[in-house]
Amino acid sequence: MDAQGTPRPKRNIFWPTFNTLDDAKWASRQAFWAAAFVSLMTGVLAVLAISGNAFARKLHLSGWSLFDSSLFALIAVGLWKQSRVAAVAGLALYLFEQGYNIVSTRNLGLPIIAILFTFAFIAGVRGTWARRRLLKEAAPDPSLGGELRDAA
Repeated sequence: MDAQGTPRPKRNIFWPTFNTLDDAKWASRQAFWAAAFVSLMTGVLAVLAISGNAFARKLHLSGWSLFDSSLFALIAVGLWKQSRVAAVAGLALYLFEQGYNIVSTRNLGLPIIAILFTFAFIAGVRGTWARRRLLKEAAPDPSLGGELRDAA
């Protein structure tokens, strides 16, 4: 339930529907949390790798991983603002890095985590584009003297 006592709608976390701006915002928030988590974990592990931690070095992380962490942090900020560019960049960067890690280490790691994060980033892309569409549909029509268009 939300603050007003109304029940929250049940949402499909893997393939959400976008009937309202709230639905679109919810999906972009899923991508935000994925980007924030990737940024935080990459940053922490990069600092550990720089300090000589064997576990972090075994994951093939280095000081350059701080740059990667910063990119995901910027993407997270853009996703919080529901930017379509940030959503597409987050999905593209995440997929590129997953592919690079598989090719360079010949290890899948934890595929369930990669699948969940990929769905979160896809939901972010879909949500930001749906938000744009929903805002355009609700925009005042200048030919009607500023009246809202009929949604039907």
